[in-house]
Amino acid sequence: MVWSRTILLIFLILSLPLYTDAQTPKPYENHRPQDPETGRLNKIIDDFIGKIEREILWQIGPEPEGTIAPDTTELHISFRSREGAIHFNGDVSIDHRDRIEGNIVVRNGSLTVRGQIKGDVLVLNGNAVIETGGMIQGRVTAVNGRIYNIGGTITGPTEEMDGVDIDLVYKERRPAYRVPYRLSHDFQEDFTVRDIALHPFRLGFNRVEGFSVNAGSRKNLYWDGSMALSLYGQVGYAFKAHRWRGKLGATRQFMTSDEALIEIGGEVYSLTDTQDAWFIGRSENDLAAFFFHRDYRDYYNREGFSIYAGHYFNSKSFSSHVRLQYLNELHAGMKNRTDWALFVRDRSYRLNPAINEGRMNAMRLAFHLSSVEQRPRRLHGWNVLGTAEYSSPALNSEFDYTQYIFDIRRYQPISEYDNINLRFRAGSSEGDVPIQKIYELGGLGTLPAYPHKAFFGNRMLLLNAEYVIRGEIFSQLSFIPHDAFGGLTLLFFIDTGWTGNADPKYGALKGFGDLSLSELKTSIGFGLGSRNGNSRLGFAWRTDRESSVVVFLRIDRPF
Repeated sequence: MVWSRTILLIFLILSLPLYTDAQTPKPYENHRPQDPETGRLNKIIDDFIGKIEREILWQIGPEPEGTIAPDTTELHISFRSREGAIHFNGDVSIDHRDRIEGNIVVRNGSLTVRGQIKGDVLVLNGNAVIETGGMIQGRVTAVNGRIYNIGGTITGPTEEMDGVDIDLVYKERRPAYRVPYRLSHDFQEDFTVRDIALHPFRLGFNRVEGFSVNAGSRKNLYWDGSMALSLYGQVGYAFKAHRWRGKLGATRQFMTSDEALIEIGGEVYSLTDTQDAWFIGRSENDLAAFFFHRDYRDYYNREGFSIYAGHYFNSKSFSSHVRLQYLNELHAGMKNRTDWALFVRDRSYRLNPAINEGRMNAMRLAFHLSSVEQRPRRLHGWNVLGTAEYSSPALNSEFDYTQYIFDIRRYQPISEYDNINLRFRAGSSEGDVPIQKIYELGGLGTLPAYPHKAFFGNRMLLLNAEYVIRGEIFSQLSFIPHDAFGGLTLLFFIDTGWTGNADPKYGALKGFGDLSLSELKTSIGFGLGSRNGNSRLGFAWRTDRESSVVVFLRIDRPF
């Protein structure tokens, strides 16, 4: 246990400068500074948070003695303060369609703004990132963090301050109730991939490219019709592979209503791609490779062009995105270019596997439906994703297959202190599916107690379930200090999955009928997580035979 905590501490400390997708504030002292500038800042924070307290109480009135605090959902419905002051805990994203009138406080997390905020913004122990299309009509203050204006607009003054113990000040004036706020949903460019660059510059590392540098911008959706043409792209260089990489895209958008957009677009690209982003994000994998000689992804070269048409819908209750895309590209294998890592020098990387090379022309239909709400320290709602991909000689392709992927996720709060998260993922393929498109299970993000990618085939079923308990619940025990576990979560999880190989001539629904329970591979375990449950130290055991515990560390949630 001691060595696990030590590794966790070393990893988190050393990863801070490289983890560009979640900028982390500088460390600060554990006592309140006494210099005049800090005193002035503390007064600003006191006044700001005190103002929020008064506005909340103005709406709900003073709480009679002996009564129970109102349910947060009801408070969310009734809370409309005069100036709309809103309090967030953890990372917050204000998307392109979001319009917030009122002051905002974000504590222990970063604020990313792509929509509009009419009011002052105060970020405590985090960064304020204003991206293209984002606007803040007011003052922006970042305490123990930075302000990054990446093509956005800030009409008021800005101020950055470091080295201040905000936590002590904040605990003295914590609002009586937390007010959740509904955010509109983010649209992923690839429905099975989480690789969306949030910053214009990133440094990467893996075994087939070595170090790489990338700069770029994401596609913006203009729900107000302010711009009809959206340009996006990226450019980068892989030092060990000695190759330039990049993508350039353009989309024409048509606003059909206040809640709907239609787009027609296209892009050209030369990329190092992977099919593994659904179980581990790019930044987390880069850090594992750089520090610990573990590269969990497999790669291939993909270059060509695509054209697509899509429909976006975004309402208060859910969002959806449907896209039909034609791809014309060349696939080529890649080999290991480096065996270097900062630590664990006696370990070697896995060989990057060979693929079926050739011309890949395909039609892809993808959809994404989401009702997920961002709540303090947790999510709530449904995420449903799916793709159907068809490649055939009729499209002048050297491949002949049809592939289906379906992914459904549920984030369900049980109470203020616990919640259940579920993911069910299924895949099926017809025809001669290429190696780079097969389904693989085992290891991190899938079945953590089993070896990495131990199981593969053209059929797949996977169920992940976790029960998360917030550490504050242990404050009910009188012999435990009140804040001892306030920054942690306790997790219990079970993962079960199966892969099989069916006759390529079978239809997509055939090949599952002969599955027996004994063929399922199952792992169980528990872990300790951060306040929002994203970072975690886990312990897993396989159930099919006696085995030793598998210890794993994540800095991003598995699903």
